[in-house]
Amino acid sequence: MPIHPVSIRIRALRSSAAAALAIVSAALLAWGYCPLPRRTLSLHPEGQSVTEAPLAETTALTEKASADPGVLASASSDVVLEFPAFIRIGDRDLVHLRVGAASPDPQAIDVGDGPASAEARLELPGALVRPPEAISQPLKPGRPLVFSWSVSLAEPTEYRGTAWLFLTVFGEGSDSPNRIPLSAQTIDIKGIGLLGLSGEVGRISGLLCGIGALLLALPFAEDILRRLSARPRRRR
Repeated sequence: MPIHPVSIRIRALRSSAAAALAIVSAALLAWGYCPLPRRTLSLHPEGQSVTEAPLAETTALTEKASADPGVLASASSDVVLEFPAFIRIGDRDLVHLRVGAASPDPQAIDVGDGPASAEARLELPGALVRPPEAISQPLKPGRPLVFSWSVSLAEPTEYRGTAWLFLTVFGEGSDSPNRIPLSAQTIDIKGIGLLGLSGEVGRISGLLCGIGALLLALPFAEDILRRLSARPRRRR
């Protein structure tokens, strides 16, 4: 039975639309799920950067910390800042600050006889940082420290801030702690979007486009199955 020209045109349009939606779906899903690059900034015990960024924007506080002989026994442990170079708007990613993590065998931090703790705070104006307050951890011999923050961006722009690290020492017979700044590393994260879409909206749109492509291609799949089932089977 001959196929009407209108039906041929409709089938061609359905086929083109299905292919287009499949391509759009693949692009959106690839953008929404592909891993994004991360950056690692490290500081040697001497306070010198071994990667891209030194002690961020060296402030007066940081200079004071570098000159203080009591700071981490002259900063006896490496400080490593790891963060995403990009975050899709609306998504979340983690920032880690490690003390002593870069050394094969992290040394104990010598702060004298009084109790001491390390305190870290991430300042990233315009971004949603959790926890927003400073994080404190006690110092224990031979144990590296890890501070982590969850970061979410709302706009496709560049965010610049500072990851602060302090040492808090209680001297003998003193109730007030001595808070010493150790480092202040610059952190740069860029928020990205695809045609104004957030990461979640991009992924959902990709799934919907994929479903639409499957629905449009369904009649063609039925035709193929029908033709395969109509073929005469060979006799053995």
